[in-house]
Amino acid sequence: MTATMPKQTRRARLTKWIPKRWELWHSEAVLLSSAGMSNTDIAAKYDRTPQQISNILNTPQAAILRKQALDNLTKVAMGNMSERLEAITVKSVDRVQSLINNDKLFEESPFGVVDRAIKLLQGVGKLENEAKKGDIHNKINQAIILNASDSSDLLEGLRRDREVQQLHSGTEGGDVIHE
Repeated sequence: MTATMPKQTRRARLTKWIPKRWELWHSEAVLLSSAGMSNTDIAAKYDRTPQQISNILNTPQAAILRKQALDNLTKVAMGNMSERLEAITVKSVDRVQSLINNDKLFEESPFGVVDRAIKLLQGVGKLENEAKKGDIHNKINQAIILNASDSSDLLEGLRRDREVQQLHSGTEGGDVIHE
């Protein structure tokens, strides 16, 4: 009787396929895939099989190319974005300036114009918002919105009140009671 040695099985080493030479169509296939084209469509374009396209797309070179393309796309988009934001800023400042310089609008709604001017100054950091500092006493819980004629009447009443206070500031009776 002869003893047979048990057969030793060797595990196959799985290695990813890498092309011997990276060609232009490989780069194009990666970029087309990144743009959303299916492997089947890319395979038809280059007269290859979808599996061959998949092999190309799963190489380290393809990953590097995708990252470079994304970085370039981000760089271009952000470059354009900063230019666009600068143009929007300039246009916004021009419009706000014309709004603030509009005397007719100020006569119709003085509080609205002043409110917008304050918000602009806070937005550009020229005026600090007390509420942001945590000063809870400066919060307004209620606001009264008046039309142009009512606000004019209110301003006229305040002006007359100041006149009365000035006229009676020298009297001995102390505070003047308005009836």
